[in-house]
Amino acid sequence: MYLLIHGGRQSALAALRCGVRAGSFQPLAVSGNSRAEAGEAMEHPPVKVGIVGCGNISGVYFKNARRMKTLQPVACADRVAERAEAPAVEYGLRACTVEALLADPEIELVINLTVPKAHAAVDRAAIEAGKSVYQEKPLAVCLADARAVLGAAAAKGVRVGGAPDTFLGAGLQTCRGLIDAGAIGRPVRGGRAKMPLRRTGETPVPQSGLASPDSMVQLIVDRLRSRALAWSGWRAEQNEARV
Repeated sequence: MYLLIHGGRQSALAALRCGVRAGSFQPLAVSGNSRAEAGEAMEHPPVKVGIVGCGNISGVYFKNARRMKTLQPVACADRVAERAEAPAVEYGLRACTVEALLADPEIELVINLTVPKAHAAVDRAAIEAGKSVYQEKPLAVCLADARAVLGAAAAKGVRVGGAPDTFLGAGLQTCRGLIDAGAIGRPVRGGRAKMPLRRTGETPVPQSGLASPDSMVQLIVDRLRSRALAWSGWRAEQNEARV
């Protein structure tokens, strides 16, 4: 079964770590900063992890996994062998081939950081070896491959997790929770605004190039005010059209 994660990479990995040994095949949802709830309170030895794919995104995984009490990275692999050597030395891991990593009986969880088109194939190989898997988004590049991965995991009794840490992240899920709870009433219209950290023009910019907190607050207020005025004008036009 697919393990749905609501949160960043650290809470997601901790949640998956619980599922690896839980023995239950129920979906698990984790929201916000729930790492302690999801894993660190468990009185079990850490799950031994193998990381496949040592490209650009791998650095944050190597660093975060090492900081987590629930996980113990032991090996890393990449289709270009040289890429695995540097992180192996830096983090005290064993650099090996993908085949050797998947054949290692002490590894329970494979973190799949390969390119998207390789996700399903690596997942299937890891699952066939009896290991749970967690990968960067997407789960697969097509629906058929994704279903095949989940079907294989169900048959083997292992877990599959992924990193949808944007629209399922803590910030947007908090907004959705507030809307569902009626905190702002019934939404009738929505909009999107991107708030840059760097400012030019009318807002003074410090020498560092980053706007001060006061400047950012003023920027947000100004933009909300302009949107409110635009909304009032739109409503007036609608009312005139009805008359």
